[in-house]
Amino acid sequence: MHKFLIVLSILVFTTCSHNASTKTKADRLYDNGRFQKAIMLYTNVLRTDSLNAEVLFNIGVCYNKVKNYNMAEKFYYKVIPLNYRKADLFFNMGINATCMFKDSLAIEFFMKALIENPNDSEAINEIQQCKVRLGENGYEIF
Repeated sequence: MHKFLIVLSILVFTTCSHNASTKTKADRLYDNGRFQKAIMLYTNVLRTDSLNAEVLFNIGVCYNKVKNYNMAEKFYYKVIPLNYRKADLFFNMGINATCMFKDSLAIEFFMKALIENPNDSEAINEIQQCKVRLGENGYEIF
């Protein structure tokens, strides 16, 4: 039993160490704008840490940057229940929705961002731009 616990401890330590190294590499790629490669490494981290909010958030950003808005949305939604960087998350979800020409949805996310950070002038500006695109009637005009 004692040997089993030692082996288990070594295995857990090795996995955690490998994950930290992989995440560090992914962060470097992310910082250097190599988003597609960062997605691959972040995905490897999720294999052993599926609820890592920072990694899920960063994957969402990466997918947005490579214009895969549906995948970005998927990962952003996974972050919501984890309560990670809520103001940034909702703002990013609003930006992502505008990229998909969903201005009504974008306004909802920008409003949520404002609840988290009432002084966010960028969110206020984005709401105004969405309203202009929606026109007087409030319907999507694209």
